[in-house]
Amino acid sequence: MNEKRKSELYVIIAAVLWGFIGVSVTALVRAGISRIAVGFVRAFIAFVSLAIYLFFTDKSAFKIRLKDAWCFFGTGVVGLFMFNVCYFTAMKMTSIAVAAVLLYTAPGFVIVLSAILFKEKITSIKVISMCTMFAGCILVSGIFEGGASFGVSGMLIGICSGVGYALYSIFGRFALNRDYSSATISLYTFAFAAAGGAVLTDFSALFGAMSGNVLLHSLFVGVVCCMLPYLFYTKGMENMDNGKASVLAMAEPLVAAIVSVFIDGMPSVYEVCGMVVMFGGIAFMSLKRE
Repeated sequence: MNEKRKSELYVIIAAVLWGFIGVSVTALVRAGISRIAVGFVRAFIAFVSLAIYLFFTDKSAFKIRLKDAWCFFGTGVVGLFMFNVCYFTAMKMTSIAVAAVLLYTAPGFVIVLSAILFKEKITSIKVISMCTMFAGCILVSGIFEGGASFGVSGMLIGICSGVGYALYSIFGRFALNRDYSSATISLYTFAFAAAGGAVLTDFSALFGAMSGNVLLHSLFVGVVCCMLPYLFYTKGMENMDNGKASVLAMAEPLVAAIVSVFIDGMPSVYEVCGMVVMFGGIAFMSLKRE
């Protein structure tokens, strides 16, 4: 397998792992942990887990130049933390379906910003794949089945979640261009995101809700749904432009929809159509050559 194919595989693996996040987030919220606290726990556990691993395998990954700290502030606070806060807030102000669709405006922001900042080409393949997968995302989200609520403030915050999601790729590219490894970028992303989350987290409520089940779900959301996918996604960006990576990452809601089948039962006609459309978008992006 050549490096380009490996990079595509890394990004798709990241999207698959992200797709499982809903299971544990739902369990943690039901246990009495706020969504903001879940964001903090996710980043903190990812940071601690990766730091322990790198301490024994690659201590050089801890080294950064102080002048480049803004890159990691961008990926961690502006990217990961801003995305968590805006996305969870949009869920409350609109609906889960609307928030999910607004989040996946992110590839559009990535493609435009990458063209401006990194001179990446806006190709027809990127645009067609993005539009196809966004259409699939709308179908999978269930908006057409009713119950979706809209408000200007909620819509704007939902779009901000897409901007935050997109900015991880932008700041991550700046860090990659400064020769930092995917491990270093992920480590300091989690560190900055956890620091930002700590400011808004109610620790008394968090510790009061702690139990064996909560701890297991916290480890899952931190390691499986944060540390590993961000490592894979950033590794995939090393040999792929930002636009293509962000479009392939739209496989996440497809995986989430498939997971929901095993939890909530058979999908609706809209959801099945959405899955098929999204599969087509992924295949088009992966098989076609620029």
